Amino acid sequence: MINKILSSILINAFVIYVIARYIPELGFSIEPKSAITLELIFALGATFWVFDEVIKRLLKALVFPLMLLMSGLMSIIINIGIFYLYAYTVNDILPLEIEIVLGTFLQVVILSIVVSIANLLLKKL
Repeated sequence: MINKILSSILINAFVIYVIARYIPELGFSIEPKSAITLELIFALGATFWVFDEVIKRLLKALVFPLMLLMSGLMSIIINIGIFYLYAYTVNDILPLEIEIVLGTFLQVVILSIVVSIANLLLKKL
């Protein structure tokens, strides 16, 4: 159980780092760039794990009837909401002295799809 949680946190940290550092076109960046350290990336990965694994599951349980009616659209909407909630939490609640900058709504839609696919593929390894 602990190994699964830790590997999921590390996968999330890796995905966040790669996207923030090497794929800025997806609309996810960490400011200032000089603040990016291994500890910060691990903290961001752990925070994202809480949102991705815990809060997203609770939201999906609450909107399950809508998910049945709307196929996968509701899942994408939840993923987008998770990113905005994650950015708000990191920027305004956690004392990390960094800022998560999200791009346009379309970029966040693409970002949520890319992160979901990356997490799915990396967890299969």
